[in-house]
Amino acid sequence: MYEVKQTSEIQTVKDIENRIYHAFAVYRHMPPVKPQGYFNLWGEIYGYSTSDNKSMFLPADVELAEEVSEKWWPLLARYCPFDTRELIKYRCGSPIICNTKTQWSGVRSWYDVSQEFHVHQNTAIKRWHKAMGYLLKNLTKCV
Repeated sequence: MYEVKQTSEIQTVKDIENRIYHAFAVYRHMPPVKPQGYFNLWGEIYGYSTSDNKSMFLPADVELAEEVSEKWWPLLARYCPFDTRELIKYRCGSPIICNTKTQWSGVRSWYDVSQEFHVHQNTAIKRWHKAMGYLLKNLTKCV
């Protein structure tokens, strides 16, 4: 397992990678967002409520993941091209929709990433490290 640090404690690219992997893992297990005005009576009928379901992540984990999506991702949007952002999402295990079903996976191998983006593995790794370097440089400016 990896250690997830607060933004003020981050000093290396590895810390940033751990936070991004952690954020994707948290969002993978969060319930889907329901449209406004949607409600479900089946829980009431069967005698349980959705509030009884315990999340496997602590509120602090969710806060760290939200910080990545609200503060870090706009930095990547500003400094990295679209292909690099998609590479990051794919590497971290973003969902793939296949036959109208959403399939989640863990961290994908560099071989899978290179096959998906039609680049050499070293090129994919360099793009990843360049994006992580941008984040490290800009996060240290903000803190």
